[in-house]
Amino acid sequence: MLPETATLRLHAAALRSTRWLLWPGPCLLLLASIQAGEWRLQTAAALAMLLQSWFCWRLQLDAALLAALENAPSLTVLDDTIHGLFGKAAAGRDFGQRQQGMRRLLIRFFMTTALCWLLAICAMMLPMI
Repeated sequence: MLPETATLRLHAAALRSTRWLLWPGPCLLLLASIQAGEWRLQTAAALAMLLQSWFCWRLQLDAALLAALENAPSLTVLDDTIHGLFGKAAAGRDFGQRQQGMRRLLIRFFMTTALCWLLAICAMMLPMI
């Protein structure tokens, strides 16, 4: 059973809003490189930013799928679309299981965002000590 349209819109909006958390990472890394910060920490921050970007892309995809689900009569339409795009069979998962997957992805995104910012700030501050 699908949740109400308002719930789907709220979930999609929350997932779409995560893209704004991407911008501080490159800015912090740029500041760290201008200050000739620690190169190992800069490299680790850049790798964390790549992972953060991947998670953000996945969240944007989930938001788009939720928006498309508003007009879909059932989850089988979504399953067929996912299978057609990625060749991945997602059948047999109800909306609750999909929502748990989105929640885990969101937690991973927040953790990599925190790691990215922490590494970039440490790369900036370490040469000052």
